[in-house]
Amino acid sequence: MLARTRGTLGSGMAAQDFKRQAIPLIVAFALGIAVGGAFLRKTTLASDSDRRPLRQSELNSNAKYRFIDPLVVTKSVNHGNAPEYTALEESIGTFIKDEQQHGALETASIYFRDLPKSLKFIINRQEKYNPASLVKVPTMMSYFKLAETTPSILAHKVTFKGGTDSNAREYYRSSISLTAGAEYTTLELIDRMVRNSDNKAIELLIEHLEETKNQNTFNSMFEDLGLARLDGKSLVSDFTTINECAMFFRVLYNATYLTRQYSDTALEMLSRTDFVAGIAAGVPKDIVIAHKFGEFGLRGETGKVVKRELHDCGIVYLPRREYLLCVMTKGREFPRLAQTIAGVSQRVYDYLQQH
Repeated sequence: MLARTRGTLGSGMAAQDFKRQAIPLIVAFALGIAVGGAFLRKTTLASDSDRRPLRQSELNSNAKYRFIDPLVVTKSVNHGNAPEYTALEESIGTFIKDEQQHGALETASIYFRDLPKSLKFIINRQEKYNPASLVKVPTMMSYFKLAETTPSILAHKVTFKGGTDSNAREYYRSSISLTAGAEYTTLELIDRMVRNSDNKAIELLIEHLEETKNQNTFNSMFEDLGLARLDGKSLVSDFTTINECAMFFRVLYNATYLTRQYSDTALEMLSRTDFVAGIAAGVPKDIVIAHKFGEFGLRGETGKVVKRELHDCGIVYLPRREYLLCVMTKGREFPRLAQTIAGVSQRVYDYLQQH
């Protein structure tokens, strides 16, 4: 019999059950983000004057936005893998098989998309995973969706009362933590949740959605994006695919769900995460990456971890050739899984540099 240490999110819950079920489910997703990092600056929405283009947009009036390109269509008629990237796909496939043979990896899925050209390939697209802290991305998007009509939601103040440290069991956890008795705006909590993957921050944010009677916003977003509704039975199951996780980054990049300002702000926050393993370890330090990682562990009756998953998903802003890369893995040890993700990331970067 397995005991739950990380869970899934029930996104089809009745309102009256939201606080009882949704909070523990969402917090069960949340697993740490990186050791170290400087103390957070005071969080605000970036003004237009603060934005310097990271990419070349075809829309002149969009030059003020650093991280998005609304011109790119999010839906593609061709659901197959792009033949233009067959060599890269085969190279990564060989690397994954080698990692499996050496015991570093059980299985992995890879999603790559050349964003300007909208060309992609997916390896092992049917495999299902627990998204873990990747769920913090749609949680952030839920608040920004609310802010489009009620901007004051981001200025609401919430007091952290302390209690059990929900970050304690994480392998990758930040040295930055909420202070018991301190007051935070919801925007500051969103920043902590995304940049430091703070489980306490997401718990407070979900509680605040219930308190302000906005608990259906999260569920509605999944419905709007055509993603399956989930329930509490998914607590320890692998239920999402890599294509579904990549969806959130695609709609942010294309600004098709949130306004351009909030899409850009969301990706800017994601570009400040302090997780330096995974995708970031496979590219030069000066390359900007807007990404989020998640780790998932399952323990047996003795308390020993019998299952581990590590994922990293985001947009790499290679000059004039930004791309979306998601890598989801299962294996025995988090450091080995992180090395596998870094290896995939490096091969993608090197290939694009050479071609």
